[in-house]
Amino acid sequence: MTIFRFGQFKIKINYLLFILFVLYFILGYFSEVIIIFFSVLIHELAHVYLAFKLGFKVNCVELFPFGGVARIEGLIGTEPLKEIKVVVIGPAINVLLAVVLIFIKKYLFENQIIVLLIKTNMILAFINLLPILPLDGGRILRAILSLKLGIKKATLCVLEFTYIISIIMILIGAVFFIRNVYGIYLILFFIFIIIAAKKEKDMAVFIFLKQIICKNQKVSETGIYKVQHIICLNDMKIKSVIENFLPNKYHIIIVIDRGGNVIGTLYEKQILEGVIKYGYDITIEKLLNKKEKW
Repeated sequence: MTIFRFGQFKIKINYLLFILFVLYFILGYFSEVIIIFFSVLIHELAHVYLAFKLGFKVNCVELFPFGGVARIEGLIGTEPLKEIKVVVIGPAINVLLAVVLIFIKKYLFENQIIVLLIKTNMILAFINLLPILPLDGGRILRAILSLKLGIKKATLCVLEFTYIISIIMILIGAVFFIRNVYGIYLILFFIFIIIAAKKEKDMAVFIFLKQIICKNQKVSETGIYKVQHIICLNDMKIKSVIENFLPNKYHIIIVIDRGGNVIGTLYEKQILEGVIKYGYDITIEKLLNKKEKW
């Protein structure tokens, strides 16, 4: 449900969140809901602002019962430093707002709204900095790991950690639920995290392939590119080689036999052409032999 539109940019509320707003209003928690809504919206708009400044296209911000999502085109898989900047500003703005409000509470005046705003923004910043996907902390961790592992491997690594943490927290929520009804919120939140994390896995594969395909165009645009050498055995499949490709680097593959002798060299472009012609399961040695006939 769209509540605000400026050109192509929209702010949307998920229908389930709208239903919860109505329910909490009936139960007398309207001010608490408005404060949470405001804090989450400020968090997401901070992402949007910096994304616009760095040249990304932002389609919309959508708010859910467990947080919000700023849909920023091309952010995942971009230069890791840019992604970290856009991601970290969300929790940073919540901490900044909380610090300003703490100052106001201590030196100017205090009321229930200010206290609730401080608590909400500190909790929001803390939760979002957890190193799990799709939260901001998980995105920061993935961006750092992708420098060495590439986007696909980095995502899989952070996802393993995400699933472990989520299962532990669901079990803790179940224990709390036996004693207190609020444990259900913990259970539902981390179920939501697991569902959203699975989508990150599919997205990472797509971004990984996009990075590889677009690399030759970037080489032509910049005129110079960093090189990464990979040594692999001749009986390895192309799929295994491609999974070791890194972003922002052009790869040269040195092929050796089991005795450690160099039997040939392949370039990244030749590997990609080999995938198109022969599929992922062809071995490097067979590709070397076929290359001679190209």
